[in-house]
Amino acid sequence: MGKPISGAMSRLNVLKFIIKTFILMGVILFIGGFAWFAHHVQTPGKYDNQHTEALVVLTGGADRIEIGFGLLRAKYGEKLFISGVYQQLDVKRLLRSRAQNADIYTRVFVGLNAENTRQNAEETYVWLRQNNIRSLRLITAGYHMPRSLIEFQRVLPSAYRIIPHNVVPRAMHGKHVWSRGIFRLLMREYLKYLVVRFLPEKPSFAF
Repeated sequence: MGKPISGAMSRLNVLKFIIKTFILMGVILFIGGFAWFAHHVQTPGKYDNQHTEALVVLTGGADRIEIGFGLLRAKYGEKLFISGVYQQLDVKRLLRSRAQNADIYTRVFVGLNAENTRQNAEETYVWLRQNNIRSLRLITAGYHMPRSLIEFQRVLPSAYRIIPHNVVPRAMHGKHVWSRGIFRLLMREYLKYLVVRFLPEKPSFAF
């Protein structure tokens, strides 16, 4: 009479072991993925010799716009498009304060309609088509780049060439990843990245 009970307990123990193993593997993958993410996003963009037709800045920090203008002045791109500019902002004043000369000013364009990363990609695609542009250097915060690349690659046809250019915000300079504010920011962005990465379509919530 004891054998059936023993066999059932044995199978139950095996099932528990399998479940614990999968949970442990999931935790290890999650932590390892976050470690990769945290290291990758804090590596600044390279000022290499790869020229693109356009420079695209996703708003969200003054550092991004400054770097965008710097790259334009250094002739890394022919035009600069700033996506997601707040509609109440004095755009002309913003451009004049950073362009420094008329030649730069006439090569800067802004998008006023994007409110999230997917809309950044859609707004940029419309502008690229209007200007017959097929290559761009994408400029945004490093922690925002992995998610941005996914959204842009989903919206833009495969013929478009995208060069990512990470911006490390000044607030993160010299800060360790385990600093309370930095860790919270990176973890939040990592979770958003995972949602976008593993869902085939845009989530029902915008971010």
